[in-house]
Amino acid sequence: MIEITDRQIDRVNLILGGMGNGSESVLKNAINRGLSSVRVQSVRSITKMYDITQKDIKADSTIYLRKAAGRDLAGHVSFSGMRIPLYKFNVTPREPSARRVKASVLKSSSPTSFTDAFIARMKNGHTGVFERTRKQGIEARVAIHGESKHTEKIRELFGPATAQMARNAVVLEHVEKEAQHVIDIRIEHEMDRILKGYS
Repeated sequence: MIEITDRQIDRVNLILGGMGNGSESVLKNAINRGLSSVRVQSVRSITKMYDITQKDIKADSTIYLRKAAGRDLAGHVSFSGMRIPLYKFNVTPREPSARRVKASVLKSSSPTSFTDAFIARMKNGHTGVFERTRKQGIEARVAIHGESKHTEKIRELFGPATAQMARNAVVLEHVEKEAQHVIDIRIEHEMDRILKGYS
């Protein structure tokens, strides 16, 4: 959790007391800058730990930012989105193929071999990692050997959702540390800005 301590609040009130809504302005701006840092650092930290690009994270999820406003000096960042297709992570081969698929989600892990999985391109152009199934699945005409196509019951394989990756303990610790640092620095900067404006 990222927070402004009672000590910081008391110091801001002591220095800016009597300057209108100076204290609220300082705290609000510092909090919002910290929240923006959370949004940016979350994506960066995820891509350092997980084998996925920032582009694919942003394409498969939405990051909501609720800023502090008025007298409500609280805000939050939330992530929404479904699980991301396994193909968006580190997968070989990359082109439609019946060859055995290998994939890794974490950069620190060795690729896992999927015996019954293959790379296929759907009629709508979507390419993914699929496996044949006798249970629930979709009937699809897939091309895995150039132009040859046949109908199979298959299901697509997925990795974690962005929200799951953002909750990873290592990612979370780094993001909170960076955001807290931003808030602490911003409080001083905002106070200095207001004091200079009153000088």
